[in-house]
Amino acid sequence: MTDRKQALIELRDKVKAGGSLWPGELDGTGLADRPFGDAYNGSLDAAKALQEAVLPGWSGEARMSGFGGGQAAVWNPMKRPGQDFRVDSQDPARAWLIAILEALIAQEDT
Repeated sequence: MTDRKQALIELRDKVKAGGSLWPGELDGTGLADRPFGDAYNGSLDAAKALQEAVLPGWSGEARMSGFGGGQAAVWNPMKRPGQDFRVDSQDPARAWLIAILEALIAQEDT
């Protein structure tokens, strides 16, 4: 496992857990504090900007669910089928962020 993949996994787990994140927790991931931090704090615009920066050519969306949380997905229409990542979370922007991290983790295997 690469150091970057391990850093992305640890970051994904921290995002899923919630609580405070510090810029230093992005070390080794290749992600910058902005727009990551803004997406973590609920900005859909920042989540979209992050996806466009780190997953060029990928599509994504986030939405509120009827149960008070959010759902998000990212997928690469140019890759083989099954390479999509869907996430439920309390916040749609955070769900989008987790989906982005899942995609980045999967890319480390290729």
